[in-house]
Amino acid sequence: MTGPGRTSRLLLITDPGVPAALAERIAESLADELADPLNTSLRWDISVRAKPFLPDEHAPLREVIESVDPCAEDAEVVVYLTDLPRREHTLPVIADVSPEHRFALISVPGIGASCITRWVREVVLLVIAELTGNPELASERAKRFPRKQAYGARQRQRFDDSP
Repeated sequence: MTGPGRTSRLLLITDPGVPAALAERIAESLADELADPLNTSLRWDISVRAKPFLPDEHAPLREVIESVDPCAEDAEVVVYLTDLPRREHTLPVIADVSPEHRFALISVPGIGASCITRWVREVVLLVIAELTGNPELASERAKRFPRKQAYGARQRQRFDDSP
């Protein structure tokens, strides 16, 4: 995280269509929700880029990270919203998070259709909270999402709707 008087950057990369429209819709309110009332000199600059990277719903997170290359972006956090469903076996996965790369992949279909704009915003805030180490950014509702640690070549956090 950047120091006082600086701007932190969030890049929302999206598949074209519904994810892009959702990202545009929530971008302004995210800046307000990420603002720290105790540190008024810290701002968030949020940009949206529609560009598909996910070849199919079965692409491993490692491949997505290599394709997106979040470390090459001028952003503290990169969040990719896809319209492809993600699964672990038969269970829907809402998000994969890679703290090492400060990257999250969010599956919009995994979130559901009811109140989609609100839930996408809450999941984005939740993954930003995870990636920046600021749990206060996540809403109480979003903090209740089930989490599963997945370990492999890279540690990551998964948010899914399993018990």
